[in-house]
Amino acid sequence: MPSRKHVPLSVMMFSVYMVMGAWAISLATYLAAPIPEGGLGFSKSQVAWIYSASAFSALVGPLFLGLLSDRLFQSQRLLAVLQMIMAGLMLILARWCTQHQQDLLAGVAQPGSLVPYIFVIMVGYTFCNNLSNSLTNIIGYRNLIDPKREFGQVRLWGTVGWIVVNVLIQFLCGSVSAWPLYIAGIMGVVSSLTSWYLPATPPTGTGKTLSEALGLPALGMFRDPSFASLIFVAFIMSAVQQFYGVYGNSFLKEIHVPFPTAVQTLAQVSEVIFMLVFPLSLAKFGMRTTLLVGITGWAIRNLIFATESPALVVGLGLPLHGMCYTFFFIVAGVYVDRHALPHLRASAQGIFVFATSGLGVLVGNHSAAAVLESTLTEQTADWSYFWMVPFWIVIAVWFVFVFMFREPKIYPLREQPMLLPVQTKPDPEFSNSV
Repeated sequence: MPSRKHVPLSVMMFSVYMVMGAWAISLATYLAAPIPEGGLGFSKSQVAWIYSASAFSALVGPLFLGLLSDRLFQSQRLLAVLQMIMAGLMLILARWCTQHQQDLLAGVAQPGSLVPYIFVIMVGYTFCNNLSNSLTNIIGYRNLIDPKREFGQVRLWGTVGWIVVNVLIQFLCGSVSAWPLYIAGIMGVVSSLTSWYLPATPPTGTGKTLSEALGLPALGMFRDPSFASLIFVAFIMSAVQQFYGVYGNSFLKEIHVPFPTAVQTLAQVSEVIFMLVFPLSLAKFGMRTTLLVGITGWAIRNLIFATESPALVVGLGLPLHGMCYTFFFIVAGVYVDRHALPHLRASAQGIFVFATSGLGVLVGNHSAAAVLESTLTEQTADWSYFWMVPFWIVIAVWFVFVFMFREPKIYPLREQPMLLPVQTKPDPEFSNSV
């Protein structure tokens, strides 16, 4: 029976991920679209730098979370302030992009001249965004009676918010305009106002030290080949995910998928389904097999995308996203939490986030941009070649995982498996997926 706190917590997830979903998919398409079509004419490498803002923020964000949330401020109030700051930054960015597009059409501005300014804005924005995502997890876990069982029911509303806003954007304004940025700013104001009505979540009086935030106490876990191989594979898979996260929407447009932004939400619909299924898979098949299925699905999905067949991409490729993301990234987070000793769990999760949301996203953004630029012929991309690159990378990673990873027979203190990690990897289509 859901508790009374389910409603405000579900509204929190819905609004926060609706804000992020409003721009995360469409921004790359808008930045890279030709100027006559309403875009800003950015190169692929320039788009990669803009999306790398999230990676830089993820590298330093954990240093501040423990201080702000665990020592100084109530989490729901901190979330409200962060959402309002994000709303202001996004509205400024939207206005800048609108004016710049007009200047480009008038010939009084050069393509790409706005890149440094957008990058600075996005570093500040994504810093607040990464903290906000972590705060939603903290607020959820501290206010639910049985968080291991109930958190998934609340978190699903974040994915629903992502789906709703992208469907609205598709039919209201499309992805090649600054309007998604305006919508993100307006929704940020709404999210900020609703956050003030969340259950009180006071600071615990304890926070992470600098070494804990960097994951230093858990470095000894790398002596375990299975843990070391999983972190390495997670780093590579996070980089591979950026091929889809940044350029998936542009790909759908170029192969003439109708209503591409709305259709792309099929990936999130499948994610909802597999978030309900993965605990059953863990119970029946174990962690190693479930992770292996997730990696295999990623290879199959990239191979499907390489066909450039709209029917196969929409019918099979996009729905596979939910299985790929959940069976690997969510399950990997569960493994890290279960595998670490209780006093090392926060540090181990810090290593996981650093490797995936930080280094993985950074390397993936620039790798995907370099591959795509290498295929361009008169501004036409060879998408088949583009998708085969991550396909072969995943195949190589598959063999690394098979030969290196072994599931422990006994976890620390023989604890029961958690259904969700205490600290989940930031979502993202921006950094990966919702």
